[in-house]
Amino acid sequence: MNFIRVLWVILALFPTLVAAAELPKARDGSLVWILLVVVALAYFGLPMLARNARNKPLQKALSETELAKMTPSERRTYIAERENTKGAAAVMSKQDMLSDPISTMGVIEKLNHHNNGVFAGVLRGSSLSASVEDRACIIGPPGTGKTAFLVNQLLAWAETKRSFICLDIKPEIYGITRHSLESIGYKVIAFNPTESGTWRYNPLDDLDSIEAIGELVSNMIANSGEENAVFFESARDLLDAMINHLKAEKPSVSLPDVRDFLTTFDSPDELLDALRASKDAQAREIAAELRMVAKNERLFGSILASMRAGMKFLRYPAIKAALSESDFSLKELGGEQPVAIFLQFEESKSELLQRLTAVIIGHFMRYLIDHTNRSPVLLLLDEIGNAKGINGLTEKLNTIRSRNLPVWMYWQSVAQMTLYSDKATGADGRELIMGACDFVGVFRLNDKATAEYVSETIGTVNRVVRQTSFGTSSSSSNGSSSSSSSGDGINASASGGNSYTNSDSSTFNESRTLQEEAVVKPHQLRELNDGEMVAWYRGEAWRNNAQPYFVRWPLFKGRKPLDSEKRPTLTRQAKDTEKVLKLDLSALSRNEERA
Repeated sequence: MNFIRVLWVILALFPTLVAAAELPKARDGSLVWILLVVVALAYFGLPMLARNARNKPLQKALSETELAKMTPSERRTYIAERENTKGAAAVMSKQDMLSDPISTMGVIEKLNHHNNGVFAGVLRGSSLSASVEDRACIIGPPGTGKTAFLVNQLLAWAETKRSFICLDIKPEIYGITRHSLESIGYKVIAFNPTESGTWRYNPLDDLDSIEAIGELVSNMIANSGEENAVFFESARDLLDAMINHLKAEKPSVSLPDVRDFLTTFDSPDELLDALRASKDAQAREIAAELRMVAKNERLFGSILASMRAGMKFLRYPAIKAALSESDFSLKELGGEQPVAIFLQFEESKSELLQRLTAVIIGHFMRYLIDHTNRSPVLLLLDEIGNAKGINGLTEKLNTIRSRNLPVWMYWQSVAQMTLYSDKATGADGRELIMGACDFVGVFRLNDKATAEYVSETIGTVNRVVRQTSFGTSSSSSNGSSSSSSSGDGINASASGGNSYTNSDSSTFNESRTLQEEAVVKPHQLRELNDGEMVAWYRGEAWRNNAQPYFVRWPLFKGRKPLDSEKRPTLTRQAKDTEKVLKLDLSALSRNEERA
């Protein structure tokens, strides 16, 4: 290689040396030596300068204290500007901003709520914990490690002996964790409205305000668009009046009782007459307002149809029995014994249960928002997209910050969030849901739309692209010319001569430009490994290890619950026996006191 370089130099310098030798001043050889030195410096020196320029950072190295004062985006820009992009082609640097220690140095400091927080993954060997005031949104299709991460969160939370509610649609989380939870003192409840042996729950037992009743009714009768507002709003009013009327008649009323009450009337007029004579003032007022609407039979018929559609799930005997009375109360979430409630609205029956799922989740959230004199209760909503249209979900997420109610929602894609778009304002449901969350994480994504949306949401970084080029060129020409002219006159002329030219040049060019690039590209989000999560939290973005539960607790590794373990364990007879036993013990205690 060196021989070729020397030969190339000799060939490049030869025309210059020949031309220089013909000059008078070159007889002593000094000019030739000067030219040799100049060209050699140009040839060997310029590449050295280019290498130094390429290796020179664009700004000085900053201390850890100085870096800590920067915002996450400023740190990413700092890293980009210190990168060296080599070669004339100037290919963009492949520095991973989501793994770089400087870029992600603020993550561990912000997610350090280890004493009372929610497990949020592992970064460089450090466990991350979000605050109980945070709301979170996790996105990922099945089979990417979402549920294994959720179970880790649940078990970590259980170590603090605090209550939680978990949406378990597969259902399997209950089967995985039940024995472990019971062994540390939890009361474990599984509400599966399609199973005959389920714990029963009547949501009307925990309604203690007019607003709470309105919340329940709004989730039962879905908003079907502004063009149908007169139907669903009037249907909500009618159902509201019926519930208030029955609660005024007797202390304990269930949703099946409300449906049975409706079926006792042969005409709308009879129903409204009964409500107008109610003991409850709210029911009387609503009935009087609807009396005018009832004059239009077709309109009132549409209102009744909307209400019946919202109560459709009450037609099925198993669901009707599950909602007829309560084996537990939400008041227990504020008691001394920690309570674990698993809501098993099975995915295989989602078409049947999606409205009831929205009703129960909305009701639980409303109760916990209204009753905050308790320890924090964790709400883990796996596959929340199966609950079609929880009324006021985005508003709830924005108002629960100080309510001791950390909420973690798990979605399959951002498309499921579009259901929560605000048609009146044009606000996108994705923006409303993710904008209300402090912590957002995505597992490997399968659909292009979600990957592109997430990549755009995380943002961009300005990377420095450095271009350098160096070259030498040499050219020479040698020629002769002659001319003559003659004519009939006395004048004649002739001319001739030789010419020789030579030129050498060396060039070095350097340019630096900023080029905007996504922090993480869509295709990279579709290439994540199982259990790997890209997350962002209050400006920080990083690549997270969503540690599965069986890594942290090896005793669970390879253990899958049997089908029988996934279902509620207490039979109807067993629970009735338990109630009778409690009554007998209570009576025995009273008799002993009298004695």
